[in-house]
Amino acid sequence: MLEDLRLMILIVVIVGFGFLIIDGFRRRLKKNSITQKFEQTVFENNHQSNNHHPNHHHDQTHEDMPADRINKRESSASTQDASDPLFGDIEPLAISAMPKKNTAILGAAQAMDSIAKPAKAPVQKNVNAEPLVITLSIASRSGGFSGRTLEAVLKGNYFYFSSKNIFHRHVGDSPSNPVLYSVAQSVEPGIFDLEKMKHQRIAGLVIFMVLPTIDTAHNMHIFEQMLKSARQLAAHLNGELCDDQHNYLTTQTLEAYRQKIQHYDERLLALKAE
Repeated sequence: MLEDLRLMILIVVIVGFGFLIIDGFRRRLKKNSITQKFEQTVFENNHQSNNHHPNHHHDQTHEDMPADRINKRESSASTQDASDPLFGDIEPLAISAMPKKNTAILGAAQAMDSIAKPAKAPVQKNVNAEPLVITLSIASRSGGFSGRTLEAVLKGNYFYFSSKNIFHRHVGDSPSNPVLYSVAQSVEPGIFDLEKMKHQRIAGLVIFMVLPTIDTAHNMHIFEQMLKSARQLAAHLNGELCDDQHNYLTTQTLEAYRQKIQHYDERLLALKAE
């Protein structure tokens, strides 16, 4: 009799524990189901909110912008003025981003020789002076210049593409007038392919003038105008303005350029007087 009672108590305890275990398991399943439904509701609400408020913002870069908008945007860039480092003493800084191939300048200069040295210039009829090329360069800070942006910036600064496949700045900013100075690529052969240019990266630029110019009495003035254009191009392209050796342009180098032009002008006058 006692053993039967113990057996019944054991069975009741086992059944009670089993009931508690089953009830706890059911409660957990119910809680997980509620949590899943809540998460699904939140997800659906967020998804609907995104569909009703799409983000249409698009950051338009120089690559996608038309030329006129690039010019307006670039015109706000800070240009070099009296506070420019060129007006102080600066140690030369080697620019490794631009390949050092000056032969491209000579090829481009020869290509435009008949334009840069018009036979009608009165001072040249009785003067036999060797041409002198004065060159500045613009190095890219990172990975080259976008060809599409470069073309727009050049046009915005009154450079015209010529049959010589380089860009010229003309007297009075009219392509029918004589050339003042020109822009070419810094690497051989120095010329541009206008069709491919939009999809290319340009390693660097050279901007140069060939003396004697159309107006030998104003060679120095033309150089100063070329220097101003070079500063504007460098500012608009976010490039480094350098000398003909691709070193950072200093006041000492600028003074050397001016002295070279002055000596050339003096020699022209001496030859003319002979």
